[in-house]
Amino acid sequence: MFIELKNVKHAAFASQETNCFEATVYIDGKRAGTVSNEGYGGCNSYHPRELEDRLNAYAKTLPPLEGYGSTLEQDADIVIDDIFLKHLVAADYRRAIKRAVLFKKADGHLYTIKPKSGTVADLLAKRDKVPALAAAVAILNLMPEPEALKWRLYT
Repeated sequence: MFIELKNVKHAAFASQETNCFEATVYIDGKRAGTVSNEGYGGCNSYHPRELEDRLNAYAKTLPPLEGYGSTLEQDADIVIDDIFLKHLVAADYRRAIKRAVLFKKADGHLYTIKPKSGTVADLLAKRDKVPALAAAVAILNLMPEPEALKWRLYT
């Protein structure tokens, strides 16, 4: 099952305990309904109601999440929240690479360098002359987006 969120509207200013958002849910390329959260710490709201049931059934086929000494069975909210957070990271990544060069060093940390003059493309063109970039393990601006997001999310 391929689940995708489209028409995502995120109200960061209204997000308190949870993310305040609304989106259209597509399953295997077909519109399945909508999901929203008011940002006050409650569960997501699904329309139609059958959408949540369908997502819960799918979540039961996924392995439980483990961490901090406990195990958590997945449900519709966990599945949607994971997709939503990946959407936020991707949007942040697209904004960031327009303003700066994003790179990782051997220490595993993500760094940025903003061009003092010129553009990001100019800075990338002379990356061999910039000591920090010359020592970079990976320059995210030069990677295809899916690969760069893996670096950004998981390393």
